Amino acid sequence: MRLLLRPQTHKGKAISAPKNHLNEQNVKIDGLGDSPIDLPLLEIADKEIVLHTINGPHPQLIEKIISRRLLLVPEPHKNGWSASIRELLLAEES
Repeated sequence: MRLLLRPQTHKGKAISAPKNHLNEQNVKIDGLGDSPIDLPLLEIADKEIVLHTINGPHPQLIEKIISRRLLLVPEPHKNGWSASIRELLLAEES
């Protein structure tokens, strides 16, 4: 756990660490985030999903959403999160 909590660490490194430790490079990572601090995680993830509030996504993420580098959930808050997780789980089953 120390590796994940170092000051020079970010969420992108944190999701790569278990993958590297287990030597499982074929594992796909789905990243969900709602702010610029989540960008390292989203950039490393195989599927990048942006959560948002009722006012829309964080302004600093809009350009990446428009350029289709990030996917925007269909609903705000927990409903968007749970809809995304359900969709990901259903995709895994098929």
